Amino acid sequence: MSFNSFDFRKTLSRFATGVAVILTHDAKKQFYGVTVNSLTSVSLDPPLILFCLKSASESCELFEKSNRFSINILAKDQTSLARRFATREEKVCTKEELIATSCELFKLRGCVAHLYCQRQTIIPGGDHKIFLCRVTDLESDETQDPLIFYQSQFGAVQI
Repeated sequence: MSFNSFDFRKTLSRFATGVAVILTHDAKKQFYGVTVNSLTSVSLDPPLILFCLKSASESCELFEKSNRFSINILAKDQTSLARRFATREEKVCTKEELIATSCELFKLRGCVAHLYCQRQTIIPGGDHKIFLCRVTDLESDETQDPLIFYQSQFGAVQI
């Protein structure tokens, strides 16, 4: 291999992605979030999606214990949420940030879209774990523009 992990990461930073916060809760119904840009649709029939978490992270351990998640695709004005849930510190959601849904999950306010998921499997992938999930419900706000991550910076795109 003629490149290192820094080179690999820098090269991938040239690929613009959306930004999402995945939510889950613990046994005490305390909600936690983690920022991801490793979000990929896998299949339309059945509707499958995947996201990846670093195996050694506390977030990964918490998400491995849960079977249901809400995926909240962030709007262009939600950079502060993206940064907050991307830190190594505790990623607890406040009640003011959450809205209950009809499928017994919670979502973040002000997002472009929400996908509600049931975990199917977890696949080892190098230093990460790949969470493959079936989408059980979804909703979107067509009036908002998404937050974008490009060259390790947050931004917005006008189309």
